[in-house]
Amino acid sequence: MSSGEHFAYLAWRRRMRLIAGGAAVVVVGTAVVALNATARRRWMASAPLPLLQQEAARNPGDLDLSFHVAYKLVQEGRAGEAYPTLQRLVKARPGSSTFWYGAARAASQQGLAEEAVRGFRQAIALDGSPAAHAALAQIYADAGLVTDAAAEYEQAVRRDPRVPVNRESWARCLAAQGRLQEAWRIAEAAAEASPMLDGAYLVLGEIGPRLGRSLDAEFLLRRRINMTMAYPVAELRRALVELLLKRPHTPELLAEAEDLMGWAVTDVDAENFALVARVRMLRGNLQGARQALRTGLEANPEHPECHRLMAEVLRRLGDRQGAARHEARVPRPAEPDPGVATLRKRASEPGAGAADHLRLAEALNRTGEPAEAAEACHRALRLIPSSREARALLERSRDEAIRHLQRLGRERAAREAAAGGPP
Repeated sequence: MSSGEHFAYLAWRRRMRLIAGGAAVVVVGTAVVALNATARRRWMASAPLPLLQQEAARNPGDLDLSFHVAYKLVQEGRAGEAYPTLQRLVKARPGSSTFWYGAARAASQQGLAEEAVRGFRQAIALDGSPAAHAALAQIYADAGLVTDAAAEYEQAVRRDPRVPVNRESWARCLAAQGRLQEAWRIAEAAAEASPMLDGAYLVLGEIGPRLGRSLDAEFLLRRRINMTMAYPVAELRRALVELLLKRPHTPELLAEAEDLMGWAVTDVDAENFALVARVRMLRGNLQGARQALRTGLEANPEHPECHRLMAEVLRRLGDRQGAARHEARVPRPAEPDPGVATLRKRASEPGAGAADHLRLAEALNRTGEPAEAAEACHRALRLIPSSREARALLERSRDEAIRHLQRLGRERAAREAAAGGPP
C-alpha cells in the first residue's frame, strides 16, 4: 500500500461506523461511501501487528481485522494467543474457508491434531482450499497415513500447482506405497527447484537402489555435498556412504567412504561415529572403530547401534565381558503378536481378498497400530471400492491414528516444558 493509501485509510478509520454484521461504511457529511475493499485488504495484510491490534481494539466487531491480528500471531509462532480469537471467528462466520484455515493452523501449531484436521477438512469442504489440502496432507503424513497423505498432496497441486507443499514428505509417502518412480520424480524435481533442499536428496538416496538408480542417486548427493564443502552436511554424507557400501568393498571405495565421513564427524552425533566405525571395521581397523564408538557413546550413551557395534568389535578383539556389557544395552525388538503375524502373512499372499485385509486391519487396531490398519483398509477398498465396512473401518483407524499423533505431541510438549523448552 502506498503512503497516500495508508493515510487515506487512517482518515477513513477515524470516521468509520460499524453496522449490523460488522459491515464498515464511511460517513462523509450525510452521504455513505463504501471503503475501497482492495485497499483495505492490502493494508490489513501489510500492516505491522501492533497497528492491527490497535485497530482491532477500536473496532471489536470487525471480524476481518480480528482475523488478520490472530493470523499474524500464528505466523509469529504465538498460536496459543490467537486460537481463542480464531475459534470465536469461525463460530461468528462459519462459511469462511479462510477463518477455518487460520483456526486449523493455530490448532496444528499447538499439537491439537484432531482439531486441526477438522478445521482443514471444513476449509476444503467450503471452497476446496489447496493450502488446506497441503496442510492436511502433512498431518496425515506425520500420523503415518501415507495413502491419505499422498492423496491430499495430489489434490493440493492439482488445484493450484503453485501451492507450497512438503515434497520430501510427499515423496516418502509415495515410496511407502511402493510408487517408487513417482517418488523419484517428485524428489528429483524438488531438488532441482530447491538445490539446498537436503531432504529431497535423502529420499533419492534411499529409493535409488530399489529403482536400480544408485549411480544417479550418488551423482545427485555428490553434487549437493559439493555445493557446501565447508559444512559437514552429515546426513547427506551418511546417505552417500550408505550407497557406496552397497557396492563391492574395494580398498579404494572404503578409503573414500572413510574420507567422506571424516568431515561429517565434526558434527558430533552418535549416528556419524557409528557409520565411521562400520567403515573402519570393514577396513580391519578395529581399534579405530572402537575409538569412534567411544566418542559416539560419549555423545549419546544410549545409542543402540553404537552399543551393538561396540559389542561386535570387543568380541573380535577377544573382550567377551565387555561385549556382553554392550549387548545388554541393545534394546530387544518387541515380539510380534502371533495372530497379527498370521493375518499379515495371509494378507500378503497373491490371492488375498478384501476380507483378509479387513481382518488384518481389525487386529492392527487392537494392537495399537491404527496407521497400518488404515493402509490395510485402503488395500481392501482397492479390491472392493464400494465396501461400506472398509470405509467405516478406515475412518475409525484414521481417527485413532490422528488421536495417537496428538497424544505424542502432548507428551513431547510436556517433556520440553520439563526440560525448560524445546532444544
